[in-house]
Amino acid sequence: MKKDFIKYTILLSLGTILSRVFVIVYRLLCAQAFTLEDYGRLALVVSLFTNISILAHIDIAAAMSKYASEFRISKKKQLPVLFYTGLVAILPTSIFATLVFIATLNYYGLLNLEIGLLSFVSILFFSVYHHTNGFARGFEKIRESAFFSSLKGLSRLLIFIIIFYALGVQGLTAGLYAFFLSNIAPGILNLKYSLSLIRKSALRVSKTLLRKIYAFTGFLVIAEFAYVGIALLPRLILSFDNMADVALFDMALLLYSVFLMALSNIPAALIPLVSKNRAQKKKFNINLIEFGIISLIFMTIAYTSFYFGVDTYAITKILGEKYAPSLNIFHIVFIALPFHAYYAIISGILQGLGRVKDLLRINLVGIIFSVIAYSLGIQYGLTGLGVGYVATLITLSLIAHISFKKIRVQAA
Repeated sequence: MKKDFIKYTILLSLGTILSRVFVIVYRLLCAQAFTLEDYGRLALVVSLFTNISILAHIDIAAAMSKYASEFRISKKKQLPVLFYTGLVAILPTSIFATLVFIATLNYYGLLNLEIGLLSFVSILFFSVYHHTNGFARGFEKIRESAFFSSLKGLSRLLIFIIIFYALGVQGLTAGLYAFFLSNIAPGILNLKYSLSLIRKSALRVSKTLLRKIYAFTGFLVIAEFAYVGIALLPRLILSFDNMADVALFDMALLLYSVFLMALSNIPAALIPLVSKNRAQKKKFNINLIEFGIISLIFMTIAYTSFYFGVDTYAITKILGEKYAPSLNIFHIVFIALPFHAYYAIISGILQGLGRVKDLLRINLVGIIFSVIAYSLGIQYGLTGLGVGYVATLITLSLIAHISFKKIRVQAA
């Protein structure tokens, strides 16, 4: 299992790295072309979309990955029913999430008819992408999953270049259009591919399975919503006062996300493997200390290369002196990386075991702690919020460690 886990993580990471590189170039182009305030508005919209869209796709990828992996062992004939039931599950939630997102855009004065329509289409296909990508991972189609992941980032960059440079649409509008439109193609192509994995059959939906999916994802959605809220909260806090500060904090997290490329795929790689081993009643063992050491070595090498190589040049030369304060925040936030890695490993195992309630409890404590940390940190400005972010990730990983130790003791 360890070899498969490493292989799957590497493959998924390659797709994520390609996607993130395209997304980072897109964001850098936007940051370069927009004012600090407009880039801050774009960053806030993207962050809000990421959070609210969880209500739409209900983290269906984890459910599809888990159940498709298990059904392949014992219920192959039910795979089409699982696929179509999953699609039905995300339709009402996508509509609800769109209404919430539109109301939020209206609050910030960013809503018009075109943006409203694009929001609905984008959220719907974003949900379809999550569903079908998770289903493919349940079949252990990791290379294909990585390809579709990279396609999402590439679409965003190419659409922005066309809209901004070829069509001459200026300012924030170009950035928003590119962001929303980029979710459509990956959703359609991934849907077509996933359908090829199941035999042709009538469109059947199981109410029992639908309830099972909602029961699994219900706790997972709250857990995921609480987790991503840790990065959203500082942006929201800053948005009530100064959009330029939102831009600076977002740029720091964007730089930090470069180092999260591999870590973000750890849960995706673990879920089908843990689920399959559980269905086959096999024992599994993952040495958390071993992966912790690997993550620390990776962090040290990567950070050293970045710090002594391109950080000052990338920010001040490409984006201008106005983004220089982002570097100070990034150097603080980067301390959270090994704790992020540790949390990601435990999160993947818990989801594969179906222990979403445990994950929910961990993340709820994390978001509650983050509110306290940011409330104290905001008194010291952007630096204080950066320290609050690190403190929250350290606390989150510690709680996850304690919870996982209890589960292993119970299993023994």
